[in-house]
Parts: sequence; structure tokens; C-alpha cells
Amino acid sequence: MRQAARLPQRTRLPAPTKRAGLSVPATQYAQSLANPFTGPLASVPDFPSVPSRRLRVYSRGFFSTGTANIGFVCAAPPMASRADVDSVWYSSSSFAGTYFDTNTASVGAWSGRTNSDYSNADYGPGTLLRGRIVSSGLRIRYSATNLNRGGTVLGLVTPNHNLLTSITFNVADNYECSARFTPSTKWQTLNYCPVTQEELMFDIYCGAANGTTSPFPYMGFIVQSPEPTIPITFQFEYYSVLEVQGINARGLVPSLADPAGFAAVQTAAQMSMMRPHEKTPEASAKALVEHAHQVASHTISGWVSNATSSALKWVESEGASILTTVASFL
Repeated sequence: MRQAARLPQRTRLPAPTKRAGLSVPATQYAQSLANPFTGPLASVPDFPSVPSRRLRVYSRGFFSTGTANIGFVCAAPPMASRADVDSVWYSSSSFAGTYFDTNTASVGAWSGRTNSDYSNADYGPGTLLRGRIVSSGLRIRYSATNLNRGGTVLGLVTPNHNLLTSITFNVADNYECSARFTPSTKWQTLNYCPVTQEELMFDIYCGAANGTTSPFPYMGFIVQSPEPTIPITFQFEYYSVLEVQGINARGLVPSLADPAGFAAVQTAAQMSMMRPHEKTPEASAKALVEHAHQVASHTISGWVSNATSSALKWVESEGASILTTVASFL
């Protein structure tokens, strides 16, 4: 009778590596969403994972309240992709309106553009560019004398990325998505988060809801000053991280897809970033990454991590005895 082969002495397998729950591309995407100002030049870690060029663009300036006590700044993230198309609108001290106004023919209503490397003519079908927004942020801070500092700041991003134009201060104040602040020399911030599948796809209009380059802002601040005769002034900064691809896009780098991690980041962002805040960019990025880790632990990413850990423990405890049994039949 053939005897079972002698097995080598059982050795203990190394402890399974503790997984964070988020991959590198998902973590970088979370950091960029929360901090488009100085965060990583990330890509959207979802399909299609094609080579792309990433770039950060911005527009900076000042806005003031006008003769009706109201001032504003608002932005349309998709149009940040073009250097020759307006993507931010704001008021001056001569502004006589009481709402977000993108009509630059109105007294005191101005517009601005980003420093993108591309113009509107660079985007189009065929061999021309297509793009998508990775992250975008608009932030303001009070920049006048402390003696005149007062009034109320309202910040909002419309939940479905609906148009802000013609929304007054009082109407905005009744929206659940808006938040009140007192004017501060610290940054007060709005962050973009995609809300439709179209915003995640490469497109010649970079996910613009109206499918054109006409004004369509959906994130902004509107300010009410204490005195109409004393305008108050704010500094604004508007940043976007873009992903572009096409034959005439240079400097393409690989993109990595992580649908499970992407879903965790998106869920965490929708829960924690849809309202204006006063966190620093670094604190905001840290908070979102930590929140996404928690979400991942309760979804597919966490399930895979737990299953892998459990499988390794099972092999360590039962594997040798099963191999002995199998060997006895050889």
C-alpha cells in the first residue's frame, strides 16, 4: 500500500496586508474633488479609462456689492475648458440688480475667462478635443476694511446643476442647498460634484447641461451688504481640473479605472460636499478621503477586502490539513 508523501513542516503564512479600501486613483480623485485649487491632477477613475491630458485652469478677480445692496459671483465649470468663452460672472459696485446676472450688458455685471490652453475651436467631433470636468471649486474671501465688514454671504450649488441666473438673494436663502456665512477673511468654498452620467463622459462641451457654450452657471455666492452706499468687496478664485483627449491633445498619460472606489468617492462627496463650507482645502480633502474609506468599507471595495482577508485566514488554518488528506490519495 502506497503511503502518503511526507509534507514539509507547516509554516505560518504572513498576516494579510490591511487594505485601505480605496485605490490610489480613487484616493487622488477624492483629493482633487475636495481641493481643485492645489490638489492632484487626477483623472476620473471610471470607464472609459483612456489616456488623457490633465490640466488645471483658473480665473481670479474681485467682486463688490452694488447700489441695491447685492453682489454676486457665479461659475459654469464646463466652460472653464475654453480660454475664449466666459465661465465666471460677477458684479461691481455699480451693479443695480438683485440676482445672479450673466448678461454683461447689464450695468455693473462683468464676466471672466480661464487661462485654459484651448479655445472653443479646439473642441469638436472627429480629430478635435473632447473633455470632462474632474473637479472644480469657487471660493471667496472678504477683502475690504474691517470697519465695513458686515452683511450676509449665501453660497450654493444647485443639486441638479440647474441654472442660477435670475435667482435673488431671498429665493436662494430659502433653498436647502444654500448656506449662510458672515463675511470673512478666510476662504469660503463651493465644490463641484458630478450629478449625471453625461458629466462623466468625454464630450465636446465637457458635460454642459445646455449642450452649448452659452452661460449656464450653477455654483455661486450672492452677498447682501448692510448699506447700499458702502459697497463691500470680495476676492474670488475659480479653479477647475480638466481631462481632455483627442488626436491633437499632447502630453497624454494613462488613466486607471476603479469603479468600486469611484462609487465610494462619489457617494461620500454627495453626502458631504454638496453644501458650501469654510474648511481649508487640505482639511476638506482629508475629510472626504476618510469619509470615502468608510463608505468603501460598507460597499464592494470593503467586501472584496474582507473576503480576501477571510480567505487568507482560512488557508492558513485549514490549508495544511486539506493538503494532507489530498496527498494520502496520491
